[in-house]
Amino acid sequence: MLVFETTIGELKEGATIPPGFTAVTVQLDGKVDASLCWKEEEELAKRYVDQGFSIVFELDLGLFKRLKAPLEDKGQYLALELAIEYFRNTLWPKFSHVSQGLILYRGSLDFADDRDRALDYLELLVRAVPEGLPLLLLLDCSAITDSLQALLNLHPERFHSFTLCLKNAPLLTDSYVWERGRGTGFIGRDIEAFHQVLSPTPSLGLLLPSLHTLQEQNLLTLPPVFRTHVEALQKTGRPYRLISEEHLTTKWHGLNELIVVPECVSSQGKRKIQGFMAAGGEVIS
Repeated sequence: MLVFETTIGELKEGATIPPGFTAVTVQLDGKVDASLCWKEEEELAKRYVDQGFSIVFELDLGLFKRLKAPLEDKGQYLALELAIEYFRNTLWPKFSHVSQGLILYRGSLDFADDRDRALDYLELLVRAVPEGLPLLLLLDCSAITDSLQALLNLHPERFHSFTLCLKNAPLLTDSYVWERGRGTGFIGRDIEAFHQVLSPTPSLGLLLPSLHTLQEQNLLTLPPVFRTHVEALQKTGRPYRLISEEHLTTKWHGLNELIVVPECVSSQGKRKIQGFMAAGGEVIS
């Protein structure tokens, strides 16, 4: 997915898309006080489709720093849910065949310093999203420089409903890239960065302990070999897939190798690893 990121100022005339991009973002105002009148946005999306581009809609719900009330406010939640339902009932039927996804959040990875509550809130909202529509989160990882801390913050169990687009991530995973970084796809405007970030789809996976285990333990208590593996991967520049123990059997498709730290694997996880090996996979420890 190679997506050109448009701006609000390009709404009326449309953007000139540089060569190489295959999709374009179209922004929709879905905040609490929005009119939900998206006629101009619909016409713009049609023009992009006529030019041969796919569409990635961005539904701006004001999440999270621009919300006017606490997350517990029921009226606010219902208004945001209505915006998603309106998208589902109006634009989605017209563009489902050319849509590559729906962006629901862009901002810091810490989600306004309340990550877990914010993700729970998103999980509630996405119940109104059309089935089969990829949900994108644009996350700025600039504040995190430690690779193990990044693993905890980006643990797959946190984001199982979403596709991540990361800016300045200190990890070389198979996520998409937002503006700057390295990954398997791109969302942004800088064509030079676009050429720099592309990586092949990884054939290597890194097995993570369950999120519960990581939360109970201090990161410093993890076996030193765990950090050694992560830092070695960063130096080689080889992309890899983060896989939680819980979802190993559903996420090992396409992988030839799996990095495993035995001290961090449960007995159930060891049985799943045996299944990976039986399917022809190689384990690195």
